Amino acid sequence: MSRNIEEARTVLKRVFGYEAFRPGQDDIVSAVLNGRDVLGVMPTGGGKSICYQVPALLFPACTLVISPLVALMKDQTERLRQHGVEAYALHAGMSQGDINNVMFDAHAGRIKLLYVAPERLESASFRQTLSTVSLSLLAVDEAHCVSEWGHDFRPAYRSIAKLFESRQRIPIVALTATATPDVRADIITSLGLHKPVEIVRGFDRSNLSFRVERTPHKVEFITRLAKAEPQSVILVYAGSRRRVDTITDELSKRGIPAVGYHAGKTPDQRSAIQEAFVGGASRVLVATNAFGMGIDKADVRHVIHTDLTLTVEAYYQEAGRAGRDGLSSTCTLLYQPQDRRLMDFFIESTYPESRDVSEVLQYLFERSGVAPGDTASEPIHADTSSIAADLHRSVALVNGVLGLLERLGILLRTTPTGRAEMRIRTTVERFREFIQHAPTERRHALEAIFRLAAFSDEKSVSFSLHGILKQSSITMHEFGEAIRMLHVARIIRYTPPEGGGGIVLLQPRPRSGALALDLTDVHQRRDHAKRKLDAMVRYADTPQCKRNFILNYFGDSSVTGTCGRCSSCMKSAEPRPADQLASSQADEAVALALIQAAHELGGKFGRHVVVDVITATVSEKVVSFRLDRSTTWGRSKSISRSHALRVLDEVIERGDLVRSSGQFPTIAPTAEGVRRARPLPKPMELQFSAAAGVDTDVLRALMSFRERCADSEGVAASTVVSLSALEALATDLPAGLPDIVPGKHGSGLFLARYGPEIVNVITHARKERITAVPKVRADAQVMAVVDAIRPGRTLADVARALRITPAAAAQGIQRAIESGVEIRREDLVQENVMASVMDFLRDHRFAKLRNVRDHVGDIAELPELRVAVAFARRELFGSA
Repeated sequence: MSRNIEEARTVLKRVFGYEAFRPGQDDIVSAVLNGRDVLGVMPTGGGKSICYQVPALLFPACTLVISPLVALMKDQTERLRQHGVEAYALHAGMSQGDINNVMFDAHAGRIKLLYVAPERLESASFRQTLSTVSLSLLAVDEAHCVSEWGHDFRPAYRSIAKLFESRQRIPIVALTATATPDVRADIITSLGLHKPVEIVRGFDRSNLSFRVERTPHKVEFITRLAKAEPQSVILVYAGSRRRVDTITDELSKRGIPAVGYHAGKTPDQRSAIQEAFVGGASRVLVATNAFGMGIDKADVRHVIHTDLTLTVEAYYQEAGRAGRDGLSSTCTLLYQPQDRRLMDFFIESTYPESRDVSEVLQYLFERSGVAPGDTASEPIHADTSSIAADLHRSVALVNGVLGLLERLGILLRTTPTGRAEMRIRTTVERFREFIQHAPTERRHALEAIFRLAAFSDEKSVSFSLHGILKQSSITMHEFGEAIRMLHVARIIRYTPPEGGGGIVLLQPRPRSGALALDLTDVHQRRDHAKRKLDAMVRYADTPQCKRNFILNYFGDSSVTGTCGRCSSCMKSAEPRPADQLASSQADEAVALALIQAAHELGGKFGRHVVVDVITATVSEKVVSFRLDRSTTWGRSKSISRSHALRVLDEVIERGDLVRSSGQFPTIAPTAEGVRRARPLPKPMELQFSAAAGVDTDVLRALMSFRERCADSEGVAASTVVSLSALEALATDLPAGLPDIVPGKHGSGLFLARYGPEIVNVITHARKERITAVPKVRADAQVMAVVDAIRPGRTLADVARALRITPAAAAQGIQRAIESGVEIRREDLVQENVMASVMDFLRDHRFAKLRNVRDHVGDIAELPELRVAVAFARRELFGSA
């Protein structure tokens, strides 16, 4: 089967019009022409399709191409036919007659490339039909989908290996843009590649510059860029549909005609937006990751991510859509450390803890009203919002638990009206075969469900649950068992509609205790997802060459040296004047204090507490855990907290400190940090201050006063007055000098000198707490706003329902929260907004709304921030 690579170059130029192969293409083509199995890893835009299309034209028989997207298959086959190549695709949108015609031509040897989706190979009858077609090569595109550890696992890819059960084996070329070494090993095993040639090339796209910009003002960054380059095409990725809509609206207000794209829009809307962007009518597109696969837009000059992605693979795949025409382009991540919290929240909602799963399941069994040992015969009319409210959990977490229980075949979700939605995940032939091999007692219900799918032109089918039970004379339990079988076999998938309400329990209620669930696999996947996210955060933080980080991540060793054009390289190349060098030396002393403080605190506190310690800032956690006893207390008290926080982030970037995963990350030194900061202090034994009756607000004020006294006297704070004396003052709360007791409340010298000021500090702290947030009575206007709040309604929806502005609605909600009215916040405030506001207010309890806006940037409009601040103050301090 050997072919000369020169023949391949001739085909490349004659058919496709290219003068030469790109890096890596010639190595893959040569190995394929020599009959070897090949695993090729090339970046998005690297020209993977050429690696099997050119050999296909040199081989005598047909090349079978496995591709995951219908749009991609259609695009490639149309382009090939324009070049005079007989290439066709089989997909669900074709009639059976058209499919038969394509297969007839394939049997006759008239087709050079035949594209099919992996789901088609799940059908034994199709595999049997295919067994009589002469094939020279099997090409597997997006091969990472076969790996459970890849970022886009698609179970149907596991059926590819079945192809050789009914035919002689042929060479396989597996191609992907995003496969790390562990995923590559899984691909080789899952596809059964025989001693494959592994080629990892082309990840260094020399026209791309990778940049990370630390900023909370993300919309302003995009606005400045769009105005500075009015002709440039800009693709902006955001982490959620809501973020897409918010950013699009904000850009439009600033005079940038941006359009938004996400799965919440109708197919016609998405198609029109896509055509406008690809055709050049729109130059700024804001999208979720629903946009991009199979889209051919060569002149994208900037790809900007406003949120972290869950994996480096996903980031590089999306960022790689820039500069496919070979011209200079940039890939920018707009980042701030608290961005991680939203991604951690997504992971923890997708892979919930066992206790959360048990709690939700127990709640559902209790709502069903069935006796232990029995199975519910009717749906439970409860939606995710009401369950979340009853259990005091987030809607996202409850959705994650219900999704997991659905995947495990324990329940199904339907709409409140009894209409269910079913998405067909395979071919009609595969569906029919499954029924034929099913137990006899299940076939009647399976056939009823099959009829719904077989007579629909769409892959997604909506139907009346009550109607199918009545028309087919099957019970709820029979229907549920049939659905469970199809769900587990990946024949169908139920997608809960927005605001869905009906839940069907498929398992009997346990006679005692909780339903036994093995969630080991779920927890392994969660840990794997967090490790992937850790890598993405390291990319954002690293001061090393960004391009090299990506090359090393994917195992591409073909390039040496640094790129000289990424944000890290550009920063390191900046000249440093003498005053900056002096500043750098001072910052190095701060960095040393931070590393030592993080070590002394045992890696158990977050970035704000570590900074509090070295700057001698008296915060609630400092008081609660008596962290002023640390040997690093006040080591850098001459600098501001904001300066220390900036230095801390730089120390994380260079790898001396590490931020843990989770919604509330902690800071600890790395091995390199430990080496750099020796000798290290001994880790503290943390003591929680449990003095009964201590007024912590007053104690914080007294500790701050002690620090000021120590500064003025030039002595250590502990020599001015002891912490136990301050705790006694914060417990007794003396109202005047006669109430102060020498010895108990401090030494006679201390009290004689500072007594009147101590009384003023105590009085002021108590008065500030009382007057800081006045309580209000919830009047009729406020209650009207509260009554308009419904599950699924955003702040804008509430305003529209009442015909008032969002600002007025936000003020009403704020006043209701301050009055003690219980309100659910999940639909009113985005999770990332809430996390950022909580993070700021922990250390700035009485900050003004404008201060909060300055800190969090443009992640939300002012009305949403107002509501977030009210919720945050209630959750953090017990009052709004």
